[in-house]
This record gives sequence, C-alpha cells and structure tokens, in this order.
Amino acid sequence: MSGYAIKLIWVVMAFITFIQFGLCHLIAKWFFGDTGTFMGIMRPLLLGWFVNALILLPVVGLWPAAIAWIAVLMLVFEDSRRLTALVV
Repeated sequence: MSGYAIKLIWVVMAFITFIQFGLCHLIAKWFFGDTGTFMGIMRPLLLGWFVNALILLPVVGLWPAAIAWIAVLMLVFEDSRRLTALVV
C-alpha cells in the first residue's frame, strides 16, 4: 500500500467517526430531549472510541465491540443530561 492510500484511509475513517458521533448527537437530541452541545457529547465518545479495537479480534470481535459500544452510548446519554431512566 502506498502512503497516499494509507492517508486516504485515515481521512475516510475520521469522516466516518464524525458521522457516527453526529448521529449519536441527533439521537440524544431527538429521542432523549438532550440540551447539550455536539462538543459535550464528542469528548466522552472519543474517550470510549477504543472499544472499536475489539473488532480486530478474529471471529468473535464484532459482538463484544457492539455490546461495548452500546454501553458507551448509554453512559454518554446518561451523563449528557443526567438521565436516570437508562440505568438499570
């Protein structure tokens, strides 16, 4: 792989990350009535982004990554507005 291809992959992955975080922000606003800002939700999501490394595990990595990502989203939603109904 050339250096240009690797840089392009990084740019595409960064774009996908911001799309995912934007969708998370819109879900928090539309469905949970969040009044926070995009940057307020971006900080904890970037801290929890490492759970995607679980996808690299062969065969079984996708399921733990999906479960961990759901947990990160719920913690961010809870923290962004102090939603107590989301916690069991």
